[in-house]
Amino acid sequence: MQRLARTVAVAVALLLLMVFGLPRLLRGSAKTTPGTGAAGVTGAAGATGATTPAPGLSASPSAAQVTGPPPSLTVSTLPTGLPAALSREQVQPSGSNLLILGGLTGNNSSASVQVFNPISDTVGPAGTLAVATHDAASAHLANGSDLIFGGGEATTIDTVQSFASAGGRTIGHLPQPRSDLQAATIAGKVYLLGGYNGQADQPDVLETTDGVTFKLVTVLPLPVRYAGIGVVGNTIYLVGGEHNGVQTNAIQAVDVGAATATVISHLPVALSHESVFVLGSSLFLAGGRSGTTTRFQVDALNPQTGGLTRAGALTQPIADAGLGQLGQTVYLIGGETPAQLRTIVRISPVTG
Repeated sequence: MQRLARTVAVAVALLLLMVFGLPRLLRGSAKTTPGTGAAGVTGAAGATGATTPAPGLSASPSAAQVTGPPPSLTVSTLPTGLPAALSREQVQPSGSNLLILGGLTGNNSSASVQVFNPISDTVGPAGTLAVATHDAASAHLANGSDLIFGGGEATTIDTVQSFASAGGRTIGHLPQPRSDLQAATIAGKVYLLGGYNGQADQPDVLETTDGVTFKLVTVLPLPVRYAGIGVVGNTIYLVGGEHNGVQTNAIQAVDVGAATATVISHLPVALSHESVFVLGSSLFLAGGRSGTTTRFQVDALNPQTGGLTRAGALTQPIADAGLGQLGQTVYLIGGETPAQLRTIVRISPVTG
């Protein structure tokens, strides 16, 4: 009996050793390579339990990588509008006011300069341009003056005008006549894009700092007129427009630092004569024409995909409005439905 008891005790001890001791012994002899998983696969959870990011990626997105959703917008038509219907004018800031330069009244180009005070919601006379024009481009300089490039009278013109408190004067000429073009300012340099010389759409992207001398930066892959324009960083986006008289849905990106121009995406519909603006880091487009239809939509635009997300609605369809911006508030002044308008529309992010 004693021999049997000892035999059972030894058997139980061996059984316990096999169940509990041997796996622990085997685990203790296994080696784990730092930065790898137990199986030695790079990128799996290591000794700390953290996942190793792939090369070139941050473990958490930075502020530059995540811009967030576009802001919600509020759209309203101001009680008092323009003294007379106007379209295809240029609008530039003047302190806390906006200057309204030239434009089309009926079938005639205007040399009138008006000032809009958004606090009092009034519009009054502010001077006269040297040359009447519409469908021009403009830029506001650091010295307080505004440059107006080309445009149309009875024909397309090459005049470069300056307007300041002393009035308007001609200061130079474009390399060729040009109307229906766009202008953007980056780091003190003015860039002219697209347009029409009276015979053909223009591909040249020009740079100037004074309106007198011009430098060729690059050429557009798709020459357009009547496009919308928005600037984010060093990139100028040309949205839609007309090429050889036909509307396009192309979005072109001009990188002024790299001196390149590329078609990067396409809108879901072809558009022209719309207003494009930037609020925060988001691009928006308002109104414009799609075919023969004048649009009332205000959409957030993703230039990388061409996607549009409804952000608001105008109180009526508007194309060819003058666009002015003061801080985070945008104004669409006048325009066409296709009848010319006296209205002033205010667009701003919803606050609170």
